[in-house]
Amino acid sequence: MSISIGELIVQAEAAMGPLGHAPSTRMQYRWAWSQFARFCSRDAVDEFSEEAVAAFVEFVAAEHRDARMKQWKHKLLRKAALVLSEVARTGSYQWCLSRPAHPNDALDAVFRPVQEQFELWLQGQSLAAATQNLYATVSRTALAWLPDRGVKNVQALSGSDVSAMVVFLGSRYQPGSMRTVVTALRVMCRFLEESGYGTGLSRAVPALFARRVASVGVLSAGGVAALTNSPDVTTAMGLRDRALLLLGARTGLRPVDIAGLRLRDIDWRHAQFALTQHKTGSVVTLPLLAEVGEAIADYLLNGRPAGGDDDHVFLRSHAPYAEFVKAIEASGS
Repeated sequence: MSISIGELIVQAEAAMGPLGHAPSTRMQYRWAWSQFARFCSRDAVDEFSEEAVAAFVEFVAAEHRDARMKQWKHKLLRKAALVLSEVARTGSYQWCLSRPAHPNDALDAVFRPVQEQFELWLQGQSLAAATQNLYATVSRTALAWLPDRGVKNVQALSGSDVSAMVVFLGSRYQPGSMRTVVTALRVMCRFLEESGYGTGLSRAVPALFARRVASVGVLSAGGVAALTNSPDVTTAMGLRDRALLLLGARTGLRPVDIAGLRLRDIDWRHAQFALTQHKTGSVVTLPLLAEVGEAIADYLLNGRPAGGDDDHVFLRSHAPYAEFVKAIEASGS
């Protein structure tokens, strides 16, 4: 049964209530869950899924590994995501049982060796670690379901069982994720064929999987103009907010990239700016449109707090004058 991320967070908070945690601990988990929800919203994901948890855990692990996240925050975000996973599966949460000792503990003694052989096989396929983890997660989910279908061992797996797997996985994953899920299932079937467990299994996986694309509502030109002209430009905060809104409206950049823009990123002489995108890590160079450049210059000259060592373009409007992205995370000004 599907459940929205917001509803699951409410359930998780209620499930943790009887454990008697301190108010500060409950506040930390509420913050961590909001970070998970924000991570999912970047890809317009509203419903909870184990795939989203796996992607989030991999993301925070990479942030910690690359020294962009402290150890305590990495542990908190990972733990909070696993709490949501357990509440989604069981409807409750026990503090000492955040997850099994190993993900493959969910498999029985027949299918677990197959899963472990598949994971070793994946390591030799020149795939990125994140891709290996994703394929292993899909395989684990499918193999764990087979006993419910009456399949007792992998040698008994048939093409009709594989087709039924696709239907089952479709009930577990978002429609927009099924293209990747089907690819993972095809790779698993190819491994089974190469390992002598069966023949013709990969042919039962559909070659194409229709992806449902939701329409995206956008503001009219008049609506954009009304929005960008709404800040009070007689105040420092208004000058900053108008520059932020214009930059977003004219470039389509993500909020985190706009907030992370630095003074050195802007090439005023050539009317352009370049930055490294937070989500993809790629460098993008964009023209600095006259309207946007004028708004940024107005803020820099008449609204941006003077002094300090922070070279971000947009700063908090109140001391300490730190980068604006931290203010967003803290729900400050």
